[in-house]
Amino acid sequence: MGKGLKRDAALDIASLTRHKFYHVSNGKKSPGRPKSTHTQRITNCGKELIENDKVAQQMMEIDQDPDLRCGSLRMQQQLQLRGFIINRKKVFAMMLVLGIVKMNKRKGKSTDRKFVRYRVVNPTQPLMVLEMDIKQHWIIKDRRSSYTVTVIDTFTREVLGRMTGYSMKAIRIKELWDQIIVQHLEPAGMAASDICIEIRCDNGPQFVAHLLRDYFKENHLNQVYTNPYTPQENGHIESFHGIMSVCIGNEFFSIHELEDRLDRFYYMYNNQRAHSATKGLPPTVFKRAWEHDLIVTCYNIKKPIVIKLRHPLYEIPGILSQREHLAKNKTYAQRNFKKESGEISSSAYNFRTPVNTSPSVASCTANKLNNLIPNLATHEIVR
Repeated sequence: MGKGLKRDAALDIASLTRHKFYHVSNGKKSPGRPKSTHTQRITNCGKELIENDKVAQQMMEIDQDPDLRCGSLRMQQQLQLRGFIINRKKVFAMMLVLGIVKMNKRKGKSTDRKFVRYRVVNPTQPLMVLEMDIKQHWIIKDRRSSYTVTVIDTFTREVLGRMTGYSMKAIRIKELWDQIIVQHLEPAGMAASDICIEIRCDNGPQFVAHLLRDYFKENHLNQVYTNPYTPQENGHIESFHGIMSVCIGNEFFSIHELEDRLDRFYYMYNNQRAHSATKGLPPTVFKRAWEHDLIVTCYNIKKPIVIKLRHPLYEIPGILSQREHLAKNKTYAQRNFKKESGEISSSAYNFRTPVNTSPSVASCTANKLNNLIPNLATHEIVR
């Protein structure tokens, strides 16, 4: 090769492959291009060379001004506005020597945030895994976007709460969670410190704010973040927003029109719309059926959750209404008895409908299912 023979021909003669041939350093490092000591600057008289010490003085003046203090990119632009012909690499090297390099706080990685470990969500009961995300809509009248944050239960697919506004900061999301805790978690007995509730969200600025993270820690809620570029880790709420876009669209004339349309959509979604993931039942009906022990949850740690109905789908609404009617009459009789005996209490617990909150959890083995429930619906859904 030193006498002009091509590399591939020489390797063929030597019976060597290209990956076996590489350059061996002799230990001597190339001196490279010497560092510049001057910088060009455009003036009224044309181009002139300015010593780097004077350029460094200009950089220190820019850094000392709180309104102009910046990183290497904007520092380069500030110097170019003053006529200097300089690239960003040289600016960054000089800033390192001067000790005025600014770290970008927005791009800094937080070490105390928890990320999703398992991509597939596998809850066995309501309120175990909750997901939240923000949906954007365009308001034609004000020519700006509005934002709607939604919280959904991954087991029942029920929307637990939502909030809409032109801005969605952490303080507003905290107010929404105050309502969810009072209306859903506390009545279900899920507000205890020994119960682990997982809340999944993306890495939006509202969700990573210390105000919201401290709030979840104080209320013993386990907040986890999805990994970047993996929306499937928050797939239930993403699917819900897809349904929302198809049903109501993405543009509205005013925010009041949007609020009215969202109220109707959320009500119909929770109470009227059949959902395939809940065996064809609307989310609230599915939740009531689960509380009345009409749902069988087949759990296997190595497989997704399988859900079956104890009765055919068309019989579930009638069974629920009958059971709730009997429970209501029983509660009414108990209240009359206590009133006659002078033991009536103002506690809200006495006015709640008694339901069985421990649904069946069966093995996924087909034989055990056949022995446990002989008349199950034939269709299954893998969540």
